[in-house]
Amino acid sequence: MKPADRGTTDTGPVRLEHAARRPAAWWDRARRPASALLAVLALAAWLLWIPSGGPVRGDPERASGAVLPPAPDGPAAVLAAGAETGRAERTPAAAPGGLRETSERPPVGGLDLAALLAEIGAAERTGDVAALAALLPRIVGSAQTLRAVAALLEHPTQLAALDPRAAGVHQGASARLADRARHGALVALSVGVARWSRGGGPPDGDGVALTREVLARLPRLDEETRAELVGWIGRSESAGLPALDARYLDAVLELCRADPGEAATYVELLEPMIGDLEGLGAQRATLWGAIASGHAPFVRGFALRALFALDPEAGALAATELLDAARRDPALRSAAAAAIAAGAPPSRAVELLVALRDPSLHAAFAAFAARPEARAAAREHYGRLVAAGEDPTGRQLLVASLRGEDPELLFAIAETDPHAAVRQQAFLTATLAPGEGQGGVRALRAAWERRTDPRLGVPARGVVLAAENVILNGRGPARDEALRLLGDIARDRDLALSERLLAVRTLRPHVPAGSLADLEGLGDEDQAWK
Repeated sequence: MKPADRGTTDTGPVRLEHAARRPAAWWDRARRPASALLAVLALAAWLLWIPSGGPVRGDPERASGAVLPPAPDGPAAVLAAGAETGRAERTPAAAPGGLRETSERPPVGGLDLAALLAEIGAAERTGDVAALAALLPRIVGSAQTLRAVAALLEHPTQLAALDPRAAGVHQGASARLADRARHGALVALSVGVARWSRGGGPPDGDGVALTREVLARLPRLDEETRAELVGWIGRSESAGLPALDARYLDAVLELCRADPGEAATYVELLEPMIGDLEGLGAQRATLWGAIASGHAPFVRGFALRALFALDPEAGALAATELLDAARRDPALRSAAAAAIAAGAPPSRAVELLVALRDPSLHAAFAAFAARPEARAAAREHYGRLVAAGEDPTGRQLLVASLRGEDPELLFAIAETDPHAAVRQQAFLTATLAPGEGQGGVRALRAAWERRTDPRLGVPARGVVLAAENVILNGRGPARDEALRLLGDIARDRDLALSERLLAVRTLRPHVPAGSLADLEGLGDEDQAWK
C-alpha cells in the first residue's frame, strides 16, 4: 500500500505522487529501452574505433535540412542494392587497443545484413560489449547500410526470411531470428544517429541529412517499432551530448503536427533539446508558433518549458496566453501547469500554479515539489497567503508541495492554519517522512479529539489517512501509537459509520487476526475485514 498523500477540499480529494524522477517525465510518456546501459557501453566502445567523417561536405544547405533520396521500397530491394555495391576500403591504420580501422566502411547488404543485425541484437541482449564494438562499426560506418537498416525496420516480419539460417527451421526459431534482427536494427540505427547527428558523417553520406531521413521514416514504422526506436534515439548520447539537438526541432514538430495521435511518442525526441539553449534561442519564433498552434497539449507544454529556459519573462507571458487558451481544455491546462512546474523560476511557478486554484492539477504540484528550490518558494508564498487569510485551496496545494520540510513546521501549520483542509494536508505531508516520533502522533490525536472545532480540528478521514502514513513509514512507539489511534476511531460510536469502516479497513492488514473481533458486526455490507 502506498503512503497517503491526500487532503480533502471542497472540490474533492488531492493526491500527490512524489516518485523521484527526472524532469523529462513531466508528460509521463517515457519509454525506456530495456537495456539502455548496454547501448551506452557499446557506444563508448565503438566511438574509439570509428573515425569521424570530418566536416560536412558539399553544399552547406545539406546540413540544414536536405533529405537523402529514399531507398527503394521493400527490404529485398534495399538489401540487393547493398549487395551489389563494391567495397571501397583505404589502407587500414592502427586503431586504439590494437584494432584496425578503415576510413570508409563498405556497405553491408543482402543476406549478410539480416544475419549481422541478428548478431547485434543477440550481443546487446547478453551484454557482450566486445562483440558490439566489433559488429556496430560495420553498419554505422556506411550511410548506405544505415539507410538499408532503416528500410528493413519498415518490414520487420521479413527479417527472418532474409536470414539464410532461417531456412528449414521451424516457425518458432524463425520468429526468434527475426526478433533478434529487429532488435539489432533498433540498436544499430539509434547508435548511427547518435554518432552522426551533430555533423560530419560516414564517407558516403552527410550525418545531419541522414538523421533527418531516419526521422522522416518514423511514420512508416509500425506502432511498436516506432515507439521503441524513438525511445532509443531519445536517450542516445555521443560524447556526452544527446543525439538530437535543436537543429531537428522543425523536423520533430512536423512529425507531431502530421500525426497528432502519435505526438505523445514523438515528443520524447524533443526533450533532449531543452539543453541546447543556443540552438533553441535561434528558433524562438518556432517555439511561439508551437504554443499558438493546434499542436497536441504536451508538445505545446514542451515549447512553453523551452521558452522559460530561454527567458523567464517570455515564458511567463506565453504561460498566460496558453492558460487562457486552455480554459475549456483540461488536457492543455494540465500540460501547461506541468510545464510551469518544471520550467518556470520557483517563485513565478508558485504564483502561476496557485493562481489556477485547481486541485485537479496535483501532478503539477508534485513535479514542482521535486525541485530543490521549491520548498523555500512554497513557504514564502504560503506565509503571504495565510497572513492575508486568502485562498485555502492554494495554501493546501502549497503545503502538499512541502514534502521533506521540517516536520515541526508542518505540525505548526497543522495546529494554526484557519482552514481544516489545510491542517489535514499538513498532517498528511508531515507523516510521509520516515520514522516520525510520537510527538507527531500525539498532535494528530489532539487534532482528532478537537475535530468538531472548526478552528483547530481535523476530520476523522484525514486523521485515518495520516495515521496510515505513520504505520507505513514509522517504527517502534510511533507506529504502535498510530495503531491505537486507529483502533479508537474504529470503536468510536459517535462517528459516522463510513469513518469507522475506513479505520477498520486501514487497520486490517497491520494487526493480528482476530484482534478486530469486537467489530465483526460493524456494517454488514462491508466485506473488507471478513
